[in-house]
Amino acid sequence: MANKLIVIFYLFLSAICFSQVRKKLTVDYTLYISDQVGVTDSQNSQILKGIVKESGNVYFRLYINDTISYFIENNGISSSNLSTQLAINKSKYSTPIYFNTDKTFIFNNNPNFIFFHKNEFLIRKEQIKNWNVTKEKKIIDGKSCYKATTSDYFYNNKSAKIEYEVTAWFCPQIPINFGPVYYNDLPGLILEISYLDVTLVATKITLELEEKKIIKPYGINKISIDEYSIKLSDKITEMIEEADIQEGKK
Repeated sequence: MANKLIVIFYLFLSAICFSQVRKKLTVDYTLYISDQVGVTDSQNSQILKGIVKESGNVYFRLYINDTISYFIENNGISSSNLSTQLAINKSKYSTPIYFNTDKTFIFNNNPNFIFFHKNEFLIRKEQIKNWNVTKEKKIIDGKSCYKATTSDYFYNNKSAKIEYEVTAWFCPQIPINFGPVYYNDLPGLILEISYLDVTLVATKITLELEEKKIIKPYGINKISIDEYSIKLSDKITEMIEEADIQEGKK
């Protein structure tokens, strides 16, 4: 309760100082990847070194239009680079992420996975709401930010659910409750977020918005992220089994 009162107090001050902040803006984020140690396999080691080299060179953009947000990678032609693509995948991003007025994120299946058709699925991920807002704060680009934590999950290739911790730093001075990837619903714009071995940091905020850049995804089949993860795992298993049969292993 005390934590919530602290946040409300800072929101009140922010409302006085920043009452003119528009809810239409563009935020640029840079992706940083921590170096992984203990990898002995030479091939995997080389791949990981290539990914880590992309740290600080991979960019995303968040468009905010009142109650809608649109998160997209912003690497241009460089996104055709394999290391860049793998670095992007580490952020758990695959296609542009649209946040709906119904409080859900929607996005399409990854077009690089050729065994599903482009836009075959419109995937839905529920908004995370169980944030733990703390008193801890730090300064990011001259702005006071407060720490909040939560947990999220993904499914590995064997359909096992893997949970991980998410740490966000939000800025009540910018009273807009959006953030990068699948994370929002905090009393201020998220300027930094860390999970798994990646960190996304806001590097530029523009009080302008090109509304035509926001494109609502569509898909043939509407599906939850849990249902899609199972379909993806099943398809990968099927592909492996077919490869084993062709090689005479089965």
